[in-house]
Amino acid sequence: MRSSPASSTDSTNLATNLALTLDGARLFVENFGAQSVRVIDTESGLALATIPLPDPPEGMALSADGAELYVATGNWSVTFGPGPLFSRTSTGQFSVFSALTFALRDQVDTGVTPAMLAYHALSRRAAVPSTFIDGYDLVDLPPRRGPRRR
Repeated sequence: MRSSPASSTDSTNLATNLALTLDGARLFVENFGAQSVRVIDTESGLALATIPLPDPPEGMALSADGAELYVATGNWSVTFGPGPLFSRTSTGQFSVFSALTFALRDQVDTGVTPAMLAYHALSRRAAVPSTFIDGYDLVDLPPRRGPRRR
């Protein structure tokens, strides 16, 4: 067993979730404050890439074959008066990236701020619960054709 501690004093690099490839060669690190995912080479400890995201990440998973990275992102804001007592706006996306080239393959606008992401490799289905509503989005992932919202 080997330990490779990595630390940063940069608060934009707050690691909120991790995903490791099956061979252990690459580590995907959600950076909540920076709205990105860093890709780390686990042997050298060096960053291979930074994948920009549309909003802060709230969950991610790798496909069973390690070819795709699924990321749930979203944001919200609340405005108080003087007109309406308050109003809330939210965004939410489910994105599919190539785990090899880090390119965006597809994206579904869920319209709700996600709280996390759960992925089942055999069914190729992801569940994204919302922070603000009593419910969740189910996203079916057809083989290599991108996501479609149920």
